[in-house]
Amino acid sequence: MYRVPTGVAVTMALAQGGALFGGGGLVPPNAIPLDEPVDRRLTTIAPGGSLTITLAAVPVGQVEQITALGATSSDFTALRTTTRVNGAAVPPLVLVLGALGTLQVPTPFAAPIVLGPGEVFSVLLENVGAANIDVAARILGWRV
Repeated sequence: MYRVPTGVAVTMALAQGGALFGGGGLVPPNAIPLDEPVDRRLTTIAPGGSLTITLAAVPVGQVEQITALGATSSDFTALRTTTRVNGAAVPPLVLVLGALGTLQVPTPFAAPIVLGPGEVFSVLLENVGAANIDVAARILGWRV
C-alpha cells in the first residue's frame, strides 16, 4: 500500500484511496502527490471567454502523471474543457462539453497523462454559452 511521504500535504481522499494516483493505485516509491490548484475559488467566465489553469513545468530529472480532473460550474452545458500539454490539446479531454466529476470526487482518467522534464500541463475551460458561468477545477496526480 502507498504511504504518503512525511511532510507532503495531501487530501484525505488521496491519502485513503490512492486509486487516483495511477493505474490500480500503483505509485512509484517517493512519489509526491499533486492536488492543484491550491486555491479553488470560483472564477467567472464571460460568454466566449476562457480560463486556463497551468501547472508549473516538470523539474529536470522528474516525471509527472496527471490522473484525474474535477470541476464545478454554474452551467455545465456551457462549459467546454480541453486538457493540454505545452499548449497543445491532448486526450482524454479535447473540446469536451459537460460535467467532469466534482471538486470533491474528480473523475479518474482511463490512462494518465505522462509529462517529462520541462513539459507543462494545463486545462482550458471555455464558456460556449450566452451567459456568465462560474467555474473552479481540481487536478490530481503525482510527481517522482
